[in-house]
Amino acid sequence: MKHKLPACITAMVFTALAITAQVAAQQAPRYKLIDLGTLGGPNSSEGPRLPIVNNRGVVTGGSDTLLTDPNCVFPPNCLDLHAFQWDRGTLTDLGTLPGGNNSDANAINGHGQIAGLSENGLFDSFFGSPVTRPVLWRNGQVVDLGDFGGPNGFANSINNRGQVVGGVQNDIPDQFFGTQFQPFLWQNGVLRNLGTLGGPDAAADFVNQGGQVVGSSFVSLTPFECADPPFSDFPLITHAFLWETFNPGRRSNRPSLPMGPRNDDRPGNPRRKYCTCFRNERCRRGCREFRASR
Repeated sequence: MKHKLPACITAMVFTALAITAQVAAQQAPRYKLIDLGTLGGPNSSEGPRLPIVNNRGVVTGGSDTLLTDPNCVFPPNCLDLHAFQWDRGTLTDLGTLPGGNNSDANAINGHGQIAGLSENGLFDSFFGSPVTRPVLWRNGQVVDLGDFGGPNGFANSINNRGQVVGGVQNDIPDQFFGTQFQPFLWQNGVLRNLGTLGGPDAAADFVNQGGQVVGSSFVSLTPFECADPPFSDFPLITHAFLWETFNPGRRSNRPSLPMGPRNDDRPGNPRRKYCTCFRNERCRRGCREFRASR
C-alpha cells in the first residue's frame, strides 16, 4: 500500500491537470484581430457606410497612399485616398477614374462588386474642389455610372442584383449645391431618377436585396433653423423616404413614407459627403450663408 498510494495520487494529479487544461482551452478566445494594412500611407479605414464586409469576408474601404494630393485643402493631411479591397490577406488598390487623385468605397455586395466615388481630374468651381463621380468597381474595372447633366455624384449602396443607388447632379441651378442632387438607381447601365418629396434635392442611401431604396429628401423650400456649421449640413426640412416598384400582385405596396422633419447629417448625404471625404470647406459655410441671405 505504501507504494500504491503515491501512484494513485500521481494519477489523480495528472487527471486534474488534463481537465484544467481542457477547460482552459475551451475558455480561450476563439478570435483574432487582423490588421488590414494600408496602401503605403499612414491610415486606412473600412469605409463610412455599411456593409463594408460581405459574407465571403471581403472588406472594402479607403486608405492613404504615398501619393501627394495636389488639391489638398487641409494640410498636412495631403495624401491621396484610394478605395481598396482586402481579400484573404491581400490588399488591392482599386484606383480611380482616369485623371483622378482620390477615390473611396462605400459598399460591397456578395459578389465582390464595390460601389463608391472617384475624382476624374475635373474641377468644380462651385464647391472649389475636384469633381467626384459615382462609380462601380467590378471585374477589375472602374465604371462611371453617369449623371443627369451635372458634374458630381456618389454611389452609396449595392445589392446582389448589381443595383446601385446614390445621388448625382442634374443641370438645374440650385443655391445649395450649384445644381440639384437627385437620387438614382443604376442597373445594367441604365440610370434611373427616383425623384424627390417635393424639394430640390435628395439622395438614396441604401438598397436592399428586394430593390427597395431608402434615402433622404428636401420636402419643400421651407428653411430648417439649424445650428452653426459644421455640425449641421442641411438648411431645408428633410424627410426620409422609401422607394419601391409597384407590383399589383404583391400583398403590400407601400408608398414612399416621410418620417418627420430632421437635420440629417449621415455620411451618405451630398453635403456631408463633401465635408467628410474630400475636405471641402464650402459646405461648412452653407447653412450660415443661407440664413444670412434670408
